[in-house]
Amino acid sequence: MAGAIATLFEERPDTDTDDVADMLLQIMEEEFEVVVEDNSEDPVAELIVKIWSETRESAFGTVERLWERWKEKGGERAPDVKVVSREDEVDSVDEEDWDEDADEDGDQMMVDAPVEESSTQPKKEKPPAEIDEDGFTKVVGKKRR
Repeated sequence: MAGAIATLFEERPDTDTDDVADMLLQIMEEEFEVVVEDNSEDPVAELIVKIWSETRESAFGTVERLWERWKEKGGERAPDVKVVSREDEVDSVDEEDWDEDADEDGDQMMVDAPVEESSTQPKKEKPPAEIDEDGFTKVVGKKRR
């Protein structure tokens, strides 16, 4: 998103708030399949244009105020926190994590990989399957606690 907006400013120096707002709406719809209906793109676009014009003149007042506000809200992460980007998560997805069924649009849906149980609890062994005289296996449901 940031790259597309930066390219917009580079290719069209006369870019205004309306152009940026339109770009934000387009990106939100095409990339995230989100339709923004609350007009929140307007103040965001105004802020982006303000920052762009200020930084071109080597003025960083707005950027510094936003940075300080972010830090006040706890934006700085603890040193022991490992940051994993969304791209890293997507790269680590195995084939088996994809749902076999497609959604309404025909797209594959990603499902969570099964969560491994804690190693502190021993796994209970399953009782052997009961097979009747006709060769059918008895299905035993899980007991509720």
